[in-house]
Amino acid sequence: MANAGGYKVDLKRRQELFLDTAELSFEFVGCTYSRLLETFRRCDLEHPDSSSPNERMLNAWGIVDHAERLREILEHTPGLKQTDTLRCFTRKLRGSVKPFRDHFQHMEEKAARIASSGFPIWRSLSWCKAVSEKTLHIGTFIPGRLAKCKGLPIVNPLGRAFHGDVDHVELSVGQDTINLSELCREIERFGTAFGAAVSTATSIGERDSNGLLRFEITFVPSAASSRTG
Repeated sequence: MANAGGYKVDLKRRQELFLDTAELSFEFVGCTYSRLLETFRRCDLEHPDSSSPNERMLNAWGIVDHAERLREILEHTPGLKQTDTLRCFTRKLRGSVKPFRDHFQHMEEKAARIASSGFPIWRSLSWCKAVSEKTLHIGTFIPGRLAKCKGLPIVNPLGRAFHGDVDHVELSVGQDTINLSELCREIERFGTAFGAAVSTATSIGERDSNGLLRFEITFVPSAASSRTG
């Protein structure tokens, strides 16, 4: 037990809560991305609003929210060794996700700053959908009231590998763009490594004097990464 701010903290229980939060955050990212892909699959080319376009934006920003929370948890989980591998992963999340989360959390401030630009407050979402073996549909969703603006990014699929019928979903804020598809795949892979590390540490059963599991994550990042700018 340790004292913090007048309260006694059970470090073992605190670790359990962090592990629960991390594990569910990995799952939340995956579930939200699956829901997002399903909205694109329901999209009718002749009736583009048939797939509840606002649901797309809700899920896209939900991924940002869950991914940023995951980063914060991984940086502070008791017993999790902050290796170069882990720092590389959380640094990537901080660089690609945190600016979007900050925009999401402070829209009342952002509105005044971007009013003259004409950009929408929720910005834009772009994606690729394979409608046949030879045809790709590239879509863009821009929610809200339109104003004169220029430079809204649209995904470019040239030279990119595809993973499924819908891929390369990109969320843009100004000139910054994050590839949510690549981000979610990387988080899924890291989540698998995280779960394996926790399971191994639990099966070994070795704990320190505070009752904490001590573990580290073995993970090889993919070559692909989210782009900005």
